[in-house]
Amino acid sequence: MNECDSQNYTPAKIQYQLKLAGITQAKIAQELGVSPMVVSDIINYRKISDRVMRAVARKIGADHRDVFAWYYRSDRQRRSKRAA
Repeated sequence: MNECDSQNYTPAKIQYQLKLAGITQAKIAQELGVSPMVVSDIINYRKISDRVMRAVARKIGADHRDVFAWYYRSDRQRRSKRAA
């Protein structure tokens, strides 16, 4: 377990945990075939990608539902998949 387990993850804490793990956003981007800006945007809550969120969480040894709880929490209103 890492030091953020009992705390809310913020973009700064995610970046700090990546730094402690010796992982760069560019490395994650390269492994996933996306741009480093996409990884940055996801860490900073500007974009959503389940695949990237899961990868970031894995790199810091945490559960994606904890790291990105704002997205994965069960009471969050999700968009309907049906057209209006």
